[in-house]
Amino acid sequence: MAIHVLVIEDDQLSSAFVASYLEKAGMTVTIAHTEKKAKSLLKPNDFHLIVLDILLPDGDGLSLCQEICKSDQRVGIVMLSVKGEQSDRIAGLELGADDYIAKPYHPRELLMRLQAIHRRINFIMRTQCCQRKSTRSAM
Repeated sequence: MAIHVLVIEDDQLSSAFVASYLEKAGMTVTIAHTEKKAKSLLKPNDFHLIVLDILLPDGDGLSLCQEICKSDQRVGIVMLSVKGEQSDRIAGLELGADDYIAKPYHPRELLMRLQAIHRRINFIMRTQCCQRKSTRSAM
């Protein structure tokens, strides 16, 4: 099954570039240009990873990150923003992002970071599943 990524980015050129690069790497990509659209996509879909910009036309990516993290601990989030000051990066990580990349960036670095987060989440989920199975069989 392909890794499903939600790209939340208001800049249409940037989102198309990210989507194209990730799709060439075998990922499935869905794009949302607004917070409202992202929220409507999050409920019915099961995304593995999210690439999230901070500056959205109808909301704040940091608040959206926090909201997503409270509702779904299985999704990995990479903040991707022109706001690259240390305080911005720290705020993103404190609110639940798994990583923070400041623009400009190299698309291969984004891909590698997304793959690393996906591997870690899969490992944790498999470990938790195995622990539950061994606990049940011990009863």
